[in-house]
Amino acid sequence: MSNKLIYTLMLAAAVGLSACDDSADNTAEDARDLDPANQNMMNDDAAEQQRREEAEAAQRRADENPEEMSPPTTPTTPAPPPATTPQQ
Repeated sequence: MSNKLIYTLMLAAAVGLSACDDSADNTAEDARDLDPANQNMMNDDAAEQQRREEAEAAQRRADENPEEMSPPTTPTTPAPPPATTPQQ
């Protein structure tokens, strides 16, 4: 019976120490960071966030200065009259 108690206490101590072990957490985080699929997902998220921020900035600029965002207008000039050839 004393062996079971000793093993139980040793197991409880090991579990308690592993729960407090920061290096184990860091190793798991490093493994996640090195996963290529996770890297691609993080890059996609960053690119999507950048696109959202650019769209919001463009919208703010358009709201502040609507005349700047309108398409440029070209001045219209009347067409010259058709050339006539002298009749002989």
